[in-house]
Amino acid sequence: MILIDDDALLLKALSRAILHIDFECELKAVNNPLEFAACVEELGEPDIIFSDLVMPECSGLEVLEQARIICPTALRCLLSGEVATDFSMQVDNLAHFYLAKPFTKAQLVDVINASKLLPLLGLTLEERSELGQLTKLPVLPETLIDTLRLLRLSPPLLEQAADLISLNPPLAAKLIQISNSAMLGFASPVHSVQQAVFRLGSEFTEAILTCFEIEKIGNQRISPKQLFEINNKAMKNSISEVSWASSRFGKTRY
Repeated sequence: MILIDDDALLLKALSRAILHIDFECELKAVNNPLEFAACVEELGEPDIIFSDLVMPECSGLEVLEQARIICPTALRCLLSGEVATDFSMQVDNLAHFYLAKPFTKAQLVDVINASKLLPLLGLTLEERSELGQLTKLPVLPETLIDTLRLLRLSPPLLEQAADLISLNPPLAAKLIQISNSAMLGFASPVHSVQQAVFRLGSEFTEAILTCFEIEKIGNQRISPKQLFEINNKAMKNSISEVSWASSRFGKTRY
């Protein structure tokens, strides 16, 4: 993980915050953005790049543009005091995450968790590189992000997550439909979002929600065939995981 900020105090504060979340992560703090490329050459490609936006030698946008080319598999996170509501959309071709200062611990956790989930998608290095060099990145709506946070807690707050999902009827219907799929091997059907969430569990529910939203976004950005292949691959991986868990640990009461 590489952190870039010309303010040494803020750089130390960010380093402490990240290590408090994940004390095993390897950090490299850089207070001169012009040293970024040399740092990557020395240490190799990082999992995450955090970069401040406003720096005298080189802007954060220039750093992330460079990172998009030399570190295509790394998650790119832009940090800024900019509060314009449309600013995140202006940089979404460079940054996977945009954190407006002062950002919260939960927002940092989201970034770190995302880097840990990426290897579980089963993507090849070439596929990861292609995704990292996209000129347009999908942005998940805030309501979905709130739902994912509830699912990622330990233990996950499944009932509260189900309540938020229920506010989106098409998504709720899709979740119930999948939870009743014959591929999962459950004998009895479920009829509510809460039952579906408890049956599927937090990780599988998260995979379905993300695929559903990405499909909506992707319809406007990539071909239907490519979108189908991406979603089909992700869904197959998720179904195999939940089927394995069901056979190993038994069915839920739903």
